Parts: sequence; C-alpha cells; structure tokens
Amino acid sequence: MPGFDGKEEVERTRDRRVCCAGASDDGGHPAVYLVLNEEGFVICPYCSQRFELYRE
Repeated sequence: MPGFDGKEEVERTRDRRVCCAGASDDGGHPAVYLVLNEEGFVICPYCSQRFELYRE
C-alpha cells in the first residue's frame, strides 16, 4: 500500500511463502497465501502490498 509519501511500503521476509490479510485499519481482505517469484518478490492482488525476500 502506498505510504504517506506516495511510495510503496515493502514487507521484507525470509520465507518464500507469505500470508496477506490487508491492513487492519481498513478492515483488511480475505487472507491469501502468496509465493515469491524467482526475482524474490510478490505483490498482493487485493491490496498491492509488496513482499520482498530479505537478503543479508
């Protein structure tokens, strides 16, 4: 979801599978389980939250 500065917020994860249920302040959306692609990211089809693989 876009932040206050208009930039997309990114959720970093160490897992290739993630669950997204939307932001709690807007009521959310049904929980969906997503798999990060070969490039190491996925975007939720409901709320456009971006998840990226955490790389050390």
